[in-house]
This record gives sequence, C-alpha cells and structure tokens, in this order.
Amino acid sequence: MTKGVIAVSANGVLGDPTTATAEEGVRLLDLIVEDALERLTSAVVDDRGCTVRGSDRAAPAAMQRQS
Repeated sequence: MTKGVIAVSANGVLGDPTTATAEEGVRLLDLIVEDALERLTSAVVDDRGCTVRGSDRAAPAAMQRQS
C-alpha cells in the first residue's frame, strides 16, 4: 500500500460517518480523555527522559470495554 488512504478513498476519509451519533461521539471522547488522564497521571520517566506507561500497567478498564 504505497499510495496510502487515497488509493481507496478519493476524499481521504474511511468509513461511513452517516451512521455516527452524538452519543457515540461523547462516549468515544470520554474514553480518549480517560485514557489520556490515566497515561499522564501514571507516567514513568524512562532512562531516555521519555514518559512511558509502567510496564506492569494494563490498558484502562474503559478502553477494554467494547459496546
């Protein structure tokens, strides 16, 4: 796939946004914010000075839920 998304989508968009709902958008945004907050508040600085999630930490429970 050397041409990227444009090879399969003339406008660069994948999927059908007409099936989206405001409620699903809110739910997904809540999950993104929850995950970002978890990553920021539980970050560990590695030996390169980069913040990383602790190796013994799993993905937040909310990210594991699929509805």
